[in-house]
Amino acid sequence: MVSVTELPEDQLEREGWERRSILDDPRLSEVVASYEEMGLEVALKDIDGVEADACITCLDGPMGRFMIVYTRPGTGRSKLDELFEGDAK
Repeated sequence: MVSVTELPEDQLEREGWERRSILDDPRLSEVVASYEEMGLEVALKDIDGVEADACITCLDGPMGRFMIVYTRPGTGRSKLDELFEGDAK
């Protein structure tokens, strides 16, 4: 997982990152694990101090618990590729 806390939204987009969602645990950990299993690179950014162009009015609780999830294509094979590798033979 990559830390992108200091990078502005427009720089993240230029570097190929795509905003996926705003979550807290336990769902955050589950989603990160799923994206990584699919072979995607995952980055998290604190919601505090973010250019709040996303609607956050429905988030309940302290904002410090929530993270913005970003993904971009990974460089390696996914666990799904390994799982279905035998089917291709």
